[in-house]
Amino acid sequence: MATINQVVNQFQQQLNLMARQISAFFSFTGNRISNFTRLALAEQISYGLIGVGLILIITSVILFIL
Repeated sequence: MATINQVVNQFQQQLNLMARQISAFFSFTGNRISNFTRLALAEQISYGLIGVGLILIITSVILFIL
């Protein structure tokens, strides 16, 4: 049976792993967006549509709450 310290250590390791993955994702995305003019047209359109989709999801959640 795991002790509290082991559970806490496992949880911290999972949080650290998730933080590294999130950091890598935003680093990759930031590099792609900083070179936005050099992207292919399809990539430019897809990044724009992803942004619009996220805005619509956030708006719908806010309106659902209200």
